Amino acid sequence: MAKEASGAHMYDPGGMFGSRLLARFVNNVSKIHDWFNIVNYSNSGLYLSRGVMFDSAFQIYSFAGMPMAGALTVAHYVGNDPALMSSQFDARRRRESQ
Repeated sequence: MAKEASGAHMYDPGGMFGSRLLARFVNNVSKIHDWFNIVNYSNSGLYLSRGVMFDSAFQIYSFAGMPMAGALTVAHYVGNDPALMSSQFDARRRRESQ
């Protein structure tokens, strides 16, 4: 994996799937996923190994958190879309005026 902000990822502008929106999306998913995993890292950012059984279970937990992190990021993007919000407000106004 390339270093963050190296420009060498497939989703970075100029990459195979490059776009600023996709790069920002991946970065935002990463931030939420990091928040899910904070319970098993020290204050200095190092992974705290607690034995094979715990580490294996934590890897499953970490992997399972990725779809949720993606869904929360999408919900954030959709919730902040002015065109979508405008259409929702228009629909609400039509319902209330009937």
